Amino acid sequence: MKKYKIGEFARIKNIDAQTLRYYDRLGLLTPSEVDAETGYRYYTVDQFIQVDVIKFNKLLGLSLEEILRQKQIKSLDVKLSVIENQQVRLEEMIRQYNLVKENLEEIVTSIRQASEEFELVGNKPRIKAMGDLMGVVSDCSHLEDWGDFEEKIKELTLRYPEYYEVGHNHGLIFGGRFDLVFQQDDSYLDLIVMPYHGSKTDDPNIECFHLGTCVVAYHQDGQEAQSLTLNRMLTFIEENNLESKGMVMVRSIVGSFILSDHDAYLQEMIVPIKEM
Repeated sequence: MKKYKIGEFARIKNIDAQTLRYYDRLGLLTPSEVDAETGYRYYTVDQFIQVDVIKFNKLLGLSLEEILRQKQIKSLDVKLSVIENQQVRLEEMIRQYNLVKENLEEIVTSIRQASEEFELVGNKPRIKAMGDLMGVVSDCSHLEDWGDFEEKIKELTLRYPEYYEVGHNHGLIFGGRFDLVFQQDDSYLDLIVMPYHGSKTDDPNIECFHLGTCVVAYHQDGQEAQSLTLNRMLTFIEENNLESKGMVMVRSIVGSFILSDHDAYLQEMIVPIKEM
């Protein structure tokens, strides 16, 4: 039977020679022969199919350790059961990847829309009818440090199983008293809202947070300069004989998930107004 050196075998099967050496160390695919003097590894034609079997099992999502265990299976029923179980796992992976895809589409759309509007209106305060905000709401009135904040993010994701953690801080809305901005103090953070853009309204995790009429403004001058934007908004409210509800909400549009430059972050600041 014809023998192939490792490089030739790797080229024919479109696989890296280092990968073949690793498979050998695992006991997953051992060369048919190793020359004792030169150390050359030789493979035979019947090992072509073994590579295909490994590739098939990897395509099913099995780890190399799992594939190694599958080699010991002799029963057809057991093997079919393994494939069926992996089919279920793949369906769940597809579902999760679809959620990732939808999440990324929402991120791109929201950034493009906000960026285009920011180009037109800049950071000028304006009145905007916000209506109802649907989302998962987490009470943050007792947070003490950033670790507590991360626990709240985790709580949101656990309460909303349809959510996937890609860009998990994108689009979050942080709400609190004005000193949340003026003092840059998270102790004034009262709630975090993970907005929901779907059509389902019967999900027990989804709450309706009424915003109504608001004064809004974009902010893109770094976190420390938020107070300047909020002051302009409060001046606008006073000049237009409006009355705020005493809280500010900050929506993350472009943050650390997208860029590392803090000064390029884009936020929308929202101050709900009392109904006249």
